Amino acid sequence: MYFDGDADLTTPERSGSAVADTMGMTHMLGGGSPRLARLGSRYPLLRPGQVVLFGFDPAELDTGEWTELVSRHLYAAPAPAVRADPAGEARRARAYLDRRCDSYLVHFDVDVLHTGLFPLANFPHFAGLTLDQVAAGLNEFTGGEKFGGLVVTEVNPDHDPSGQLLRTLAASVTRALAPD
Repeated sequence: MYFDGDADLTTPERSGSAVADTMGMTHMLGGGSPRLARLGSRYPLLRPGQVVLFGFDPAELDTGEWTELVSRHLYAAPAPAVRADPAGEARRARAYLDRRCDSYLVHFDVDVLHTGLFPLANFPHFAGLTLDQVAAGLNEFTGGEKFGGLVVTEVNPDHDPSGQLLRTLAASVTRALAPD
């Protein structure tokens, strides 16, 4: 479950920034730089049917990323769809993975949050989700029988001198991980 403000489907050749983080999903699917794509214990690390892109800003994808998404038939729940029905979209995404995987990992990048409302990430996304929308998704993902783990990425504590946002985020993640 790739719960991220970006789809990270660019390649070294197409990247304007050359930031490897913008290519993570491409490499996990076996594309991009062969040296990075073959780092894991198997190649590719993931098959397209094992991937859900959830909460990304569709306006952030360039033509190459849209081509990757469509040509690989990736399951995609962009931010506008998630905003309209956060829990419902998350349930549908989880059901998709439940039919295809023995277990799933949730990659939660805080840049999926609206930067103006929750400025903890390094890369701004002003079309991101609210914390309530993110929490609804996390609760669905972590509540599944096949939930295997959660990775939280891109939390920059320098963006929260008082620590209030970090405490709020930690409380939300803790609620999602708490047993029923």
